[in-house]
Amino acid sequence: LDEDLYWEPEAILEKLRLGLELCQKVLAAETVDSLRRKVIEGGSSGLFGQYPQLFPGGLLPDAQDPSKVSITLEATFLHRYYEYLTHLFNIQRLKRAQGLTAVVEIPLEGYWSMPDWDRSEP
Repeated sequence: LDEDLYWEPEAILEKLRLGLELCQKVLAAETVDSLRRKVIEGGSSGLFGQYPQLFPGGLLPDAQDPSKVSITLEATFLHRYYEYLTHLFNIQRLKRAQGLTAVVEIPLEGYWSMPDWDRSEP
């Protein structure tokens, strides 16, 4: 988001709501099979490249170009889920650093569950 346009919490939350509504519409219209058949081309770097084990069958390497990978729609939604969990973990970590209690237990799944992920506490 453009930080010059979206810095008020309500504006940010509205964009988050719009994104979640779009995801709900896509998921309501797709089947598990169609989520696995629909792919986009992406780069093999970043979190997809760093943690391919989190996306079984969802990342299809390009035989001609190792810098490219086909990413299924299912893997895209898994990525979103893992991102949300990781952000929630970091919010809870900040709360604990401020002496506040984290109320909800977050499943140890996705990026923040990886052995090399920084889960240190202050």
